[in-house]
Amino acid sequence: MKQEHPPTVTGRRTLLLLVTGVLLLAFGWILSGESVEAKADPKKAEAAADGPVAVIQGEPVTRAELELAAADKLEQLDVQRLQFEVRHNQERQQALLDALDSLVEQRLLELEAAARGTTAEALSAEIPTPEVTDADIDAFYIQLQQQRPQGLPAKERIVDQIRGHLTQQKQLEAREAFFAELRGKYAVETYLQTPRVEVVADGHPARGPADAPVTLVEFSDFQCPFCARVVPTLDQIHESYGDKVRIVFRQFPLNIHPQAQKAAEASLCAHDQGKFWEMHDLMFEEQKTLSVPDLKAKAERLGLDTATFAQCLESGKYEEQVAADLKAGAVIGVSGTPAVFINGRFLSGAQPYEAFAEIIDDELARQSQASAKGR
Repeated sequence: MKQEHPPTVTGRRTLLLLVTGVLLLAFGWILSGESVEAKADPKKAEAAADGPVAVIQGEPVTRAELELAAADKLEQLDVQRLQFEVRHNQERQQALLDALDSLVEQRLLELEAAARGTTAEALSAEIPTPEVTDADIDAFYIQLQQQRPQGLPAKERIVDQIRGHLTQQKQLEAREAFFAELRGKYAVETYLQTPRVEVVADGHPARGPADAPVTLVEFSDFQCPFCARVVPTLDQIHESYGDKVRIVFRQFPLNIHPQAQKAAEASLCAHDQGKFWEMHDLMFEEQKTLSVPDLKAKAERLGLDTATFAQCLESGKYEEQVAADLKAGAVIGVSGTPAVFINGRFLSGAQPYEAFAEIIDDELARQSQASAKGR
């Protein structure tokens, strides 16, 4: 079979110059056309931008009127553009990280294979995988029961799927442990950052110090059952990590939950009186009673000034803030709840405590290493 060879460096440079030349010619033609028109009649170009977009029986329709009429759709398009940019940057960075991991692992295999007098392929095939035991299967099935208390098939019907899943998981863990040992042995240092997004934490309900090394921002919905499931996990994180983690709450009421909007506003009205987390916990505990009268009753039970709370809730004082949270979340990729960002690293859904702890521990370790290097 004939093997295809990539272009040589010289060939690539020649091709690049040709393509660049064509693009520059085309781009120059466009620019020259614009500049000639502007030089010929600059007032015409200004009028085209500021003048009417239509005239009806002598009455102009201004651009400002047009943009106001299309405001909702234009805002949606702007959000979509920002979403695309965020997703593109994340996926591009992840692609680079994945490629770097492959390169590093291949180099490590070659170094270790040479040290052992074997080949990289043979060494890779020899990585041992622990056996999946019946106890492993039982423990995993119990975990499934906790996550899906209804509609879970009997263990006997899905035991083969569970065994296959756990086998793949153990293989992955074994490879990770193997390469972690080699990384230490051969002093590997990598400098690419994991994909992150900028998430604003200031100005929102929070617990934990503002200067905590890890900031966890949750976008949540008080009528979402999955959000309720993650509350004990976040409580456990707060207890386990203390001042090392700051937990920030932002609103993301889904339109499929008719009572979530007012519940979001109620939490902020309670926040005015220093009782955000108390109202937060109570609404998640009692998700079936989130009507406006129910919210007022909860405020009374929590000892809030009920008149002030009612006025806040009925006036829609926090409608715009909730809408701003929704938009901010959508821009950075939130489409469902709960959505969590740990120092900008995305974690979706009601994940178990271990999934949160893995990222938090990694962030703390990164900062510890950075501090050690800076000494």
